[in-house]
Amino acid sequence: MEPIEGYEEAANRIKEKTHPLFTPSGKYELAVFLLFFDMIGGWIFAGIITYITAFPLTQVLILWFISLIAIFLVYFILHGREKRKRSEGILLALREFHTIGKKTVTSKELASILPIGVNEAESLLNYLKNRGAVRSPHEGCWELATQQEDTLAKTQNTP
Repeated sequence: MEPIEGYEEAANRIKEKTHPLFTPSGKYELAVFLLFFDMIGGWIFAGIITYITAFPLTQVLILWFISLIAIFLVYFILHGREKRKRSEGILLALREFHTIGKKTVTSKELASILPIGVNEAESLLNYLKNRGAVRSPHEGCWELATQQEDTLAKTQNTP
């Protein structure tokens, strides 16, 4: 199999363009930390507050549980945003490959260029497949869905 002309340049462009999309936001990292801390140490903190103050344990545990639910909600919202950002990165990579004439890409190939593992690449590609953005003509190979190709062709032909 011959190497595709412009592959290395495209790979470098993909790395540059997708780096911000695969870097987790500070808000997401904070939500993960707070969720971990609240699940592991929140009940201990509630016990200390009960011991120091006059609040009954049940009230403090109810407040802890409410805070846990609130942090879960924030985490799930931010997790969805991160997943969409990473999905945009995958689509951007597929579009870049499309511009050099490489229609199908394997998840291993994406993982070697993008700062993600093969399993995460597969997971994101399946997510995009369910949304209709990509398709898998062969096992392990992925390409832009037809409407994505049509949109790409229109944007390239416009002056």
